[in-house]
Amino acid sequence: MASRFPWLRPLLFAPVPLLALLATPSCSKGEEEPENPLTETGTDTAAGDTPVGDGDAADGPTDTPTDTPPPPITCKKGPAFAPALRVNHNVDNLRNVARAGMIQLDANTIVVAMLEAIDTSARHAIWVRTVDVNTGKIADDERLDVDADGLKSDSQLAIGLVRGGAVAVGWGNGGLTHYRLLVKGKWSPDVATAFPGLAGTDSVAALQASTGQLLVVRTSDALNQAVVYKPDEGPKGTFTTTQDLALDGGSGRATVDLFGFDDGRFGVMVWQGAGGPSMRLRSLSGAWTAAGAKAELGALGSSPQYRMLADGSIVLVALEGTGELRKVVTSTWTATDGWLSARLLSKVTVDGNGVVPASPGLVLYPVSATEVEYAAWTGACAAGTLAKDCQFKAITRSYTGGAWKDPVDQKLGADRNDAIGLGAVMLGDGSPLFFKVAEDKFSAVLKARVGKVWSDSVDLTGGSPLFGDPVTLSPAFYGGAAGLYSLTARQSKSGATTTTVTTALGRIDLTKKTVTWDPVLAGTYELRNLPGDMYPYVDGAGGFTVGANSAVDGAKTAPILAHNNAGSLEAFVVVASDESGGFFTHVPSGVGDGTHRSAIYVASVAPTDTSGGPGRRLRAYAWNGIGSGVPKLLANESRSPRPFGGLSFGCGGAVLYAVDPVDGSHALELVFVREGT
Repeated sequence: MASRFPWLRPLLFAPVPLLALLATPSCSKGEEEPENPLTETGTDTAAGDTPVGDGDAADGPTDTPTDTPPPPITCKKGPAFAPALRVNHNVDNLRNVARAGMIQLDANTIVVAMLEAIDTSARHAIWVRTVDVNTGKIADDERLDVDADGLKSDSQLAIGLVRGGAVAVGWGNGGLTHYRLLVKGKWSPDVATAFPGLAGTDSVAALQASTGQLLVVRTSDALNQAVVYKPDEGPKGTFTTTQDLALDGGSGRATVDLFGFDDGRFGVMVWQGAGGPSMRLRSLSGAWTAAGAKAELGALGSSPQYRMLADGSIVLVALEGTGELRKVVTSTWTATDGWLSARLLSKVTVDGNGVVPASPGLVLYPVSATEVEYAAWTGACAAGTLAKDCQFKAITRSYTGGAWKDPVDQKLGADRNDAIGLGAVMLGDGSPLFFKVAEDKFSAVLKARVGKVWSDSVDLTGGSPLFGDPVTLSPAFYGGAAGLYSLTARQSKSGATTTTVTTALGRIDLTKKTVTWDPVLAGTYELRNLPGDMYPYVDGAGGFTVGANSAVDGAKTAPILAHNNAGSLEAFVVVASDESGGFFTHVPSGVGDGTHRSAIYVASVAPTDTSGGPGRRLRAYAWNGIGSGVPKLLANESRSPRPFGGLSFGCGGAVLYAVDPVDGSHALELVFVREGT
């Protein structure tokens, strides 16, 4: 299990590695997952293990928050499911599709990739097709692999978006060893041609510039290299010669984060060996600068975090020291001056030495394109002190105009000895939230920043009869300014006996300082605690949906869905009366950014009557804030349908799955969810 407040690596304003964006499409929640070749995904945080905002803290440097976020979409009618589209490469023979996946390229286009049999069950190949979101028109397919790749039914396949907008498809045997990139309507040559000997254990990352060019980096135990892909040169584009990224005296696998400037230049931040990161830039002419001096802080063991500002400067923070309590130090980088000297950041007063718990979670949060903020529970005691001997305050410090401002005590109740019950989390819009659970665990208070303004403190329980002696609470938080929610586990204590009772969902109004609570009940089933198979989602209009596989009714368990759209809670059991069990296979991920309002969950259930064979049913459930959830039976087979992915966008989305009818044929089907007519 992860620590309660994990300190995350600095992929906050670094681009997500290419591999991190290639979701293994054959993987389904609730099913056995194949070996995951991806790294640093930042997703699928276990609820109840870490109270997070959106489960995905990774963002690119060009995504610095602005003061004017896009307005949320307004849906006028509820969701409706369109007829299924068959998207197989060979729709006549409907050969077996072993794996598949899809990604939304833009508002009008979905790209589908599939590992499909060529002519027998032994020989497979990679095909891709694009589908028009509005008309459902399916474009001609294109094959990406070659026969020499020797793909089989158990070969790996992944598809994802590169930061900047390109689509990447990866495949291989024993790991991803081949990649092709869709840029400006054309597929690149295989990335493996630019990195000879590319192995499934190597890490690959990429970033697309505004010019359309892509920086692609490969790291391994022996090689750390970069190339640039130029899509405008030749029919398929070309790769530049490789650039060695290893630092002087460095050896082994480097950790490399990529970033870009508005003028089209690329940069890499390289950690290798002792010490902090070194910077290397690629100019517009194509020349690479020499590796700069390392920062005085930020070795991998110090768990650094950083953010790039609009002027191209970088703010870096890191832990320093050892023991239960450690200092937070900071440095900044500019292209002209390099790294500045390290300075102590975790100060309660201008002169006082500040420390934070060894695993405090994030401490660096975006405010705007020109400002970031330190936010952490901080104590005025020396490094090496035990937490129980230190008084903690909720402290923030703003960095703007090239300097850190004085510390601000957010005054969230009385100072607390020890760090137990204290938390600071990142919400879906990037803002921080402080919370403090009372020492008796019967109540809690919180406050959060909305835009640039910190709210007043809010009583989390809101006077609800669901809380108070003898019921203790353990909260997790989701959402942001458009809609802030808490799922809170509850336990009832009676003497030495502790009983887990129904989990509660609260909608928090920071302006009115109110919280409206409902127990998460679906008929006779209730959600208890915060299980690892719970899938929360906040949409772009501030609605909240949660699916849980293990709601309980006495000794029985079943998956349930619950939805709140700024009103009363709607919840129901996914398993019908003629079904014996089920689980969610695909759920929406991430948090709404104002560009989508839908929530689509897909469940696999087992019919009670198995006389026709040991089959399953595949069913989707969709909300968009208008009316109740809408279910749709996608497949009802004597064999098991296979879900390959789901997308939420606008007032609808899409679901990709394979059906295996009894006649031996196979069909890869895509169903669009649209706003009803």
